[in-house]
Amino acid sequence: PATNAPSVRYFGPGVHHAGKIHLRSNEAVYLAAGAVVYGSIQASGVSHIRITGRGILDGSQFARGEG
Repeated sequence: PATNAPSVRYFGPGVHHAGKIHLRSNEAVYLAAGAVVYGSIQASGVSHIRITGRGILDGSQFARGEG
């Protein structure tokens, strides 16, 4: 997707410290190749969400069960 596509949270190549990413219905997260995103994704009671791309989502900075 384009970096400014509506309803897409785009993470390009590089290191990102996103923290907790709260998704709503009809939203997507795109992790571009070469992206390392330190964070977690939370979505409760939502539908039609997508998490795509070749990047890395790393939750290691959260204590176990808090990510």
